[in-house]
Amino acid sequence: MAVTYSVVQRTNPKDNMAEPKWYAQGQRRYLYDIDRLCADIEKASSMTRGDIRSVILDALDFIKQRLAEGCSVQLGELGSFSVALQSTGADTEEAFDAAHISSARVAFRQGRELKEMCRGLQYEKVSVRPHV
Repeated sequence: MAVTYSVVQRTNPKDNMAEPKWYAQGQRRYLYDIDRLCADIEKASSMTRGDIRSVILDALDFIKQRLAEGCSVQLGELGSFSVALQSTGADTEEAFDAAHISSARVAFRQGRELKEMCRGLQYEKVSVRPHV
């Protein structure tokens, strides 16, 4: 099965006068949620769906705690999570303080197996009807 995409026209945000160009936009086939993930893992293991869900949710709690402490969280071949900050600039290092930080997000860096999976993807163009 291939990753589906449609094509959308966009302007260059750095140059509003430039001609718009066409870009790929990924299209989701369906949402693979935690319940489906737990059910699939249950079929492949000796754990119950409830046990699997509990482990995933407990892992989320611990990951949030470690990230809030300033740690990076490495999950083997899955990848690693860390906090990335966005801030406004200050004229000098001494003038910079926490008030310059405007937001934080969780950054994910995929592990080797996910990188390799991405290199081998195949793509299928689909048409997308506008939402009414």
